[in-house]
Amino acid sequence: MMQKKFHVLALCSLALLAGCAKNGAVSTSQTPEQIVQQRATERWNLMIARDFDKVYEYTDTAYRLVNTPIDLDRKYGGKRYRVGVNWTKAEFISVECGTPDRCVTKFSVSSLVNVPPSFTNMEINNVPTEEVWLLQDGNWFYYMN
Repeated sequence: MMQKKFHVLALCSLALLAGCAKNGAVSTSQTPEQIVQQRATERWNLMIARDFDKVYEYTDTAYRLVNTPIDLDRKYGGKRYRVGVNWTKAEFISVECGTPDRCVTKFSVSSLVNVPPSFTNMEINNVPTEEVWLLQDGNWFYYMN
């Protein structure tokens, strides 16, 4: 009877771990650099799509403790506000992990910026952008400074 309970517990643990891996937890088959590159690229794709509710899920724990998705949307002039920056392209350049829990990514970002007073779009291309990513609770998050 005890052995049967152990097997059930072991199977439940494996199922839980498989679920975590499927939902974005750090996989041991990828290097931190590969994981950060993937998450940073996903985040930029969401920024381009202006899906700030999902971009919010990539922000670090401290940011999420004091801000809501609406705050993030407001910060970037999101869908609710129709002003601000419209990112058009983000090309990955590199990632360096100086410590086990901190990486820096570099992207080349292009955008259209609404410029007052007429709010016409000004094109800005290939701006080098660096971002800090932190390992928190088993996953990598963008540090909102």
